Amino acid sequence: MTKEELVKSAEIPLIQPKEVEISGCRYRLGKYPAVAGREILSKIPMGLAADGKDYEVSEEAMFLVFRYIERVVDGGGGIRLVTRALIDSHVPDAGTLIMLEEASLEHNLSFFPEGRASASLADLIQIIKPRPTGT
Repeated sequence: MTKEELVKSAEIPLIQPKEVEISGCRYRLGKYPAVAGREILSKIPMGLAADGKDYEVSEEAMFLVFRYIERVVDGGGGIRLVTRALIDSHVPDAGTLIMLEEASLEHNLSFFPEGRASASLADLIQIIKPRPTGT
């Protein structure tokens, strides 16, 4: 996605925003548009199942997820976290980053049992994860 497209996507209001507090910071999570949600769903398991071998897929999925997350600032406005620089500036650490990803997935993937996207994704990863072959 070009820089201009990222800027334009950040101007589109979040769909059904939900405010959460993580690590003392307030964030707004939006619902993914239909096609973006499908793309995210297709990339998340592949990136997680790669066991670090295909970090680019995992990172690409993370950037897709963060296009629908805002950091809430004083006055109630939001800064959409659409670039690496914005994420690094408004997410204090890697633990918060991971918790935000999980919260966003759970907000969006309500069709998983009890809304637990992380548990369902972990199950999916076990199914698609390559198994060692006998030698």
